[in-house]
Amino acid sequence: RYAVALIDEFQDTDGVQWHIFSSLFGAGKHALYLIGDPKQAIYKFRGADIHSYFLARQSATQLLTLEKNYRSHPFLVGEVNRLLSSRPRPFYFSADILDYRPVLAAKSEADADLRRAGVSLAGMVYCTLAENADNSDGRWSSGKAAERFLSFAVAEIGRLLDPTVPVVLCTEQKQLLAPHDIAVLVRSHRQAEAYRQALAEAGIPAVVASRASVFHTDECRHLLLLLQAIANPGDMVKLRTALTIPWFGFSGNALYELWRNEERLNQLHSRFLDYHTRWREQGFLAMMSRLLLAEEVLVTLAAGRLAERAIANINHLLELVQEEESSENLGINQVVQWLLKMSTDDSATDDTELLLESDEEAVRIVTMHGAKGLEYPVVFCPFLWYRSDRLSGEKHQISGHDDDNSLVVDLGSEQFLQRRDKAVGEQMAEELRLLYVAITRAKIRCYVMWADVKAHIPVADSFQSALGYLLFPGGALPHQGQQEQLQEVARHHPVQLLTIRELDASVSATVGVMAQELHPRAGSGRSLYTDWQMSSYSAMDMLSEYEQEAEVAVSRAGRPIPVPGLPMGASFGNVIHDLLDELSFVVIARGEQDNTALLRQKCLRYGVGAEPEGIKRLLQQVVTTPLLPAISTDNFSLAMVQEGRCLKEMGFYFHLGLLATERINEILAGEPTVVPLAHKTMRGYLTGFIDLACEFGGKYYILDYKTNFLGDALADYQVDKLIAAMQSHNYGLQYWIYTLVLHRHLQNLLPEYRYHDHFGGVMYLFVRGMAPDIPGSGVFATLPDYEKVLALDRAVGGHTDE
Repeated sequence: RYAVALIDEFQDTDGVQWHIFSSLFGAGKHALYLIGDPKQAIYKFRGADIHSYFLARQSATQLLTLEKNYRSHPFLVGEVNRLLSSRPRPFYFSADILDYRPVLAAKSEADADLRRAGVSLAGMVYCTLAENADNSDGRWSSGKAAERFLSFAVAEIGRLLDPTVPVVLCTEQKQLLAPHDIAVLVRSHRQAEAYRQALAEAGIPAVVASRASVFHTDECRHLLLLLQAIANPGDMVKLRTALTIPWFGFSGNALYELWRNEERLNQLHSRFLDYHTRWREQGFLAMMSRLLLAEEVLVTLAAGRLAERAIANINHLLELVQEEESSENLGINQVVQWLLKMSTDDSATDDTELLLESDEEAVRIVTMHGAKGLEYPVVFCPFLWYRSDRLSGEKHQISGHDDDNSLVVDLGSEQFLQRRDKAVGEQMAEELRLLYVAITRAKIRCYVMWADVKAHIPVADSFQSALGYLLFPGGALPHQGQQEQLQEVARHHPVQLLTIRELDASVSATVGVMAQELHPRAGSGRSLYTDWQMSSYSAMDMLSEYEQEAEVAVSRAGRPIPVPGLPMGASFGNVIHDLLDELSFVVIARGEQDNTALLRQKCLRYGVGAEPEGIKRLLQQVVTTPLLPAISTDNFSLAMVQEGRCLKEMGFYFHLGLLATERINEILAGEPTVVPLAHKTMRGYLTGFIDLACEFGGKYYILDYKTNFLGDALADYQVDKLIAAMQSHNYGLQYWIYTLVLHRHLQNLLPEYRYHDHFGGVMYLFVRGMAPDIPGSGVFATLPDYEKVLALDRAVGGHTDE
């Protein structure tokens, strides 16, 4: 159909592609134009084959060449020409390609420059390490060299961006050098992550430009776990697994508490059911938008390290999943299966490659392969001295090309060693092309690091690297010889030479003081195990050996509770507790003060949907209901207690001796509201809060507010029903602990204290069942047995001989 075909980047072709293009357009009336730079053929790992380019070049009837570089400063162009012309045919060990052809600089020195205090910083900068004082031969290991170069690069970037000594980027408009004008070119994603973290710790913003797939990230794995839980709302194992991902911000201890709190776990389960329904009815993106907002996922992630990267990946994944769901009309389980498949697929397309996490000012960290086609005013190349030497030791399989440029795989023929040597040469040629791509990304200034690194498996001697091959054409030299040769280059060409040891003093302020090596001290022989701890009623309650929660029969008839229809759950309980803690009982009883704004504020804080009038009525019945049965002679309500005789939210700590839970079980055996505890040994301190401790008529009482819903009728809040509710939540253990706390406190407070004279008892106010005209309604009241209090006191507070 077309008379002319033009194919760009042809150096990245392969044999099959060349066969197709040449067959269709390479003869007859068709014209075929191939545009490519063999010096940039670096994608062998993707299947690109420079030898196919050779075949195409041989068949061409015309060869045209671009003679000018329109990107870089003349100083850089000149040094690249010099470096790559330093020995014959440095790029390919083949007679099919001519020597490197120098190019001309199309830009002048005034077109683009970097200046500090009026002095130009343009050109190539060779950064070398001083001799390694820790080794007798002065050479470096690859790991130590990489560490030193990382520290130097971070410090130098900090100096370039230092506003007190500004570096001006002089183009058509003069402006300060910005972070996005700087790039660091690395070999691997692991190295990129190391540079990003180091720059972040130095307060320098940085982003990683990666061609890795977003489906291979932690965020994809976390999203998959989340969607599996939402797709299977009845599977509690999947729900628990999903809650462990960082999106919800639960620590290990918080998750443990959550597993033990059935009410909170049920609330979360209910929300996941809602997400499942929303996904089914409104689609994936509507569901995820609601989840991210309701669960405050992005707020939680924003508090962590590398938050922008994580959030960018999440948004990218949501977009890709939404597109797939819409285009293929996928159901819930089909979406999950598709995402699982994509997370295990090694192939990546342009739309799945990681996006930059931020458009803000940031240093770009890019792999050398990923940098092809890009350009930056300042470029750091900290890994050109490195080359892998794995291929030289290969004994079983070699892939390479024969004299006809055909691909050959040798599994052990008589020519295996010769083919291995040729394959190493091809690898070296690719390394040289990769170096060319790296140093030509710079527009004005390029930092190239060199270190005298000794060979160790699988790292080659640095003189066998592409950079060593070009810098020292005569082969390996001692450190002094390296310096003399580089200094000779610097004297005759516009390049700079920096020995990093000479910069240590000025680098230290930016990089930070090198930490001294730490040495472990000899062990003391002491065991680190201890049973000392800070414990609480909640922690002890987790040891309750519930067989099953008691079933309370709900009445269908009889007088209804005074304020029906109020919300259920822990959040509503928090609202009532806060209001009874903050408001005066007398003010509540009179109802003269308008507390509507406070009530609405509390409901909003805890996410409770309730009308203020209903809450007001409930509070009034709580404070005006007589707390003891009518037959009691010393009855009272909360509204009758003087404000100065109340201690709300009474916090406490008291010392625990060596305590085994079996002893508590023995003492409280037979108590109808107490559930036995599983075995545990504790000592240390017990802490907690009592809702209200008050004094009336010369006696001291413990009160606790409970918003448990037991039914819609007052009959559901009679004594037998209250006892069952107390036992089902092990509130009995709670009030025995609180009794002991107040008993000890009164012993210290009142010189003439006697339990029978001063301790009035314990009252648990089940507020929904309280009615002012029925004294004691909704109130579980008891006076704990004194002998058991003493026994409990001895059990938890006594000291034992050890």
